Formats: sequence, structure tokens, C-alpha cells
Amino acid sequence: MKVFLVEDEWIHAEDIRISIENLQYEWLGYAAEGFDAIQKIKELDPDVILLDMTLHGALSGIAIAEHITKEFKKPFIFVTSHTEDEIIE
Repeated sequence: MKVFLVEDEWIHAEDIRISIENLQYEWLGYAAEGFDAIQKIKELDPDVILLDMTLHGALSGIAIAEHITKEFKKPFIFVTSHTEDEIIE
């Protein structure tokens, strides 16, 4: 399984990379910003995308998720350090 990550915090991206590789999935890399993420998803064709909900920059993780759903029809999993019920829902 080929995995791509959208995460704007380098230390979190590195931690997730280690976990993905330990699970013996193929790590395709990550993007820290929305427009770069969309371009890399198009180029790399991952099987699944791990997507931070809150990103710095013009596009939020939720906006990127909408784009992924419409354009790529790829599965994604939100990842976040938020624990508030409103955000989780």
C-alpha cells in the first residue's frame, strides 16, 4: 500500500513516516502545504492519503479532503492532535 501524508509540522511527519515504514507500507513522502499536496497526489498516485485537518496556508485539510474526493476519488484518513468533540465530529 502506497501512503502519502499532508502535514505541516515536520516532526509529526517524521514520526508518521517511521510508523508507516515499520508497518511495511510504501512511504511516498509528504507535503506541508495544500497546493503542493494536491500536485504531489496527482503525480504520485497514492493508495491512501493521511491528512492533517489543520494546516498553515491557503487550504485547510478539510478543503484538501473535498478536492481529493472530487478530483482523485482516493481514500483519506484525517490525522490531528485536536481532541475537542466539535472538531472530531
